[in-house]
Amino acid sequence: MKYVNKRGGYINIEWIPRSTCYEDLLITLKGRTGLSGVIKALNETRDSNSHALKVHSLAMEHPKTSDPHVSKIVTTDTIIASQN
Repeated sequence: MKYVNKRGGYINIEWIPRSTCYEDLLITLKGRTGLSGVIKALNETRDSNSHALKVHSLAMEHPKTSDPHVSKIVTTDTIIASQN
């Protein structure tokens, strides 16, 4: 956040509601079916990676407004970290 403020940007912090899939996961786990829990975890990982790729593509979309710093942060901290 300090880096964004240093560059003259602003940060808008908003409340993110909890997904209902976690309640579904807990209900499913009470039935002792681990496979559906693993499937839901993989779906969440896929969704978060697709959102990270969308942010990456938006950061590099236009040559004049591209932000290589955001692209690098998303690539190293999100996409590559989730593959390890």
